[in-house]
This record gives sequence, structure tokens and C-alpha cells, in this order.
Amino acid sequence: MPVKVNGEETRWKIYGEIDLLVDHNDGSYSIVDGKVSMKKDAEALIESYWTQLEAYVYAFENPLDGDAMPIKSIGLLQWRIDDSLHLDENKRGFSVDHRYIPIPRQIERFQDFLAEFIGIIEGDFPNSGPDCETCKYLDKIGFKY
Repeated sequence: MPVKVNGEETRWKIYGEIDLLVDHNDGSYSIVDGKVSMKKDAEALIESYWTQLEAYVYAFENPLDGDAMPIKSIGLLQWRIDDSLHLDENKRGFSVDHRYIPIPRQIERFQDFLAEFIGIIEGDFPNSGPDCETCKYLDKIGFKY
């Protein structure tokens, strides 16, 4: 369904592809996103990807067609290269560390993020430069322009 900001429907929708949808016996679901990352700090990973996972939740709980799918939890499944392996003369490989990182739901923060982001893309085009608040915001969220 179109994204709502402050109760008002916008012209924007959320689309994406998830890596894994877990179907629980109680009729709820969990979304797991796989990441190949060298980051060791779980909090840095959460801060980098919480908006992506909240967007997936929004899409599943507010579908354009069909029934809403209640999402119980969200998280990251991280693979990180640990070591190189010399298996034999012609074979090489690598081992990985892996872990599941649950992401706390941040529903209100996501709504604020949507309102701010849509406000930027619907607003007047700013003059770019070091004093441009939009440019600073886009830098802050990691958008490359």
C-alpha cells in the first residue's frame, strides 16, 4: 500500500526483495537479511541496516494485494571471512564466522525516517554545497549521489 506519513497517504510505495522469510507456527513471520560484511561491531551493523528491515516489515504488514503478514522479529545473518584455506595443491577456500544479530523494532523511528525522507524528495530542490541540509542528511544515511 502507499506509505502513510502522519496518517496521510503519499504516492510512494516500498518494494524490495528479502533474503529469508521464516514462517512460525503461530501464523507470524520473521524476516532475516543476509549480509557478507567484515564489520565486527553488531551495533554498527544494526545502525546500517535497521531501516532496510523496517521497510520490509512495512511492505509485508501493508501489502498492495492480499492479506497482511504479521512480522514477529527481524534480524541479520552475517557471514564474515575468517581465514583462507589451502585445501590441496589446486584447491583454495576460506572459512567464515557467522552469527545472527536480532534487530530491535524501531517503528516510531522508522515513521519519522519516512516522513523526513519523503519530505526531502517531495520538497524543493536545494542548492547543493557545504551548508545544504539535504546533502548533509543524504551523507548521513549513506546515500551516494
